[in-house]
Amino acid sequence: MLASLWQTRALLRAQLVEEGFEVLATDTWPMMRQYLRLGWKPRLAIVDLQGLPDRERALNGLRILMKPNRVLVLYLRREIPGINGTRRMAP
Repeated sequence: MLASLWQTRALLRAQLVEEGFEVLATDTWPMMRQYLRLGWKPRLAIVDLQGLPDRERALNGLRILMKPNRVLVLYLRREIPGINGTRRMAP
């Protein structure tokens, strides 16, 4: 899980652990990228774009390192101009 805000990261991680999932949570894209490059392939990568610096870089990197159906992106529409509704990462 990638979330720059510690509150979001802590709450999501706690709920997922409570549900029985193993969760690796980080606040920076370089750290998440490092784990993914080392061969750690989660069933699902959760990315919260709120407050995340260099969002485009993180999303572009995820397109390379993860299958699109294994990425869940959380965002507020008002924070990201030009996004209306749901978008797929794959073409």
